[in-house]
Amino acid sequence: MADTLKITQVRSKIGQSERHRGTLRALGLGKIGRTVEHPVGPEVAGMLRKVRNLVRVEGEEQRTPMPEELNLSNLTPASPSKRRKRVGRGLGSGKGRYSGRGIKGQKARAGSHKMRAGFEGGQMPIYMRLGKLRGPYSKDAMPMGPHRTQTVPVNVRDLDRFDDGAEVTPELLAEVGLIRNTRIDVKILGQGDLKKKLSVTAHFFSATAREKIEAAGGSATALKEPKAKKQRKRRSKVADPAATEERPEPDTPAESDSEPKAEADVEPPADADSEPQAEDSAE
Repeated sequence: MADTLKITQVRSKIGQSERHRGTLRALGLGKIGRTVEHPVGPEVAGMLRKVRNLVRVEGEEQRTPMPEELNLSNLTPASPSKRRKRVGRGLGSGKGRYSGRGIKGQKARAGSHKMRAGFEGGQMPIYMRLGKLRGPYSKDAMPMGPHRTQTVPVNVRDLDRFDDGAEVTPELLAEVGLIRNTRIDVKILGQGDLKKKLSVTAHFFSATAREKIEAAGGSATALKEPKAKKQRKRRSKVADPAATEERPEPDTPAESDSEPKAEADVEPPADADSEPQAEDSAE
């Protein structure tokens, strides 16, 4: 640690307060580029804190060593405070006139940078413009649909960590960290290989997992029976054979019915012969 500090003035004292100018005079400064050396001590450290923005301090350790006796006069902050940027103090300050907010508009108003997520200035937001999926998608109604699962998967490759002949239960899986808790059903899946003889007890087993467990000499005990999938009844496209049978043709009229009609058509009219007989009788 250096015994002295090399202090160089880097900014002018013009426009500074009387307190700052007096501190610079006490340090032996007053012009830009002037350099002085002072021994390390709490007095010099206190003056440097007042004019920290006007000087540059060089040395291996710029912090003041911890005094033997602490009191209100030698307490120092852990890090120098960072002053906020003053706005609206003239064009020369760099943040004058519009104070960095631009001309009018929503972002020039107070509270414009505290808008909630998804706010689009009052227009219809994107999450309301998009379509919604149907169904009870609340947390209480979960899980539902084909994209949700009602079980926690555990592969047979994860069971190889247990000792040969061990009895694996959902409580043991939660104890070793394979599942988070036992509130959700466990399903053993068949990914990976199993070389140890285990007695596995779980809620459900896949067909591949059951084969691999039994092939290794173990046993798989299901706590719940798998639900049978409902098969949709499909209508057969083949027509009904009873409907395709040919209907019998209607009976043809009997010959006896047609004969009288033929005779009636053939019989000549008798009007011409009856007229002369009537005349003879009159005479």
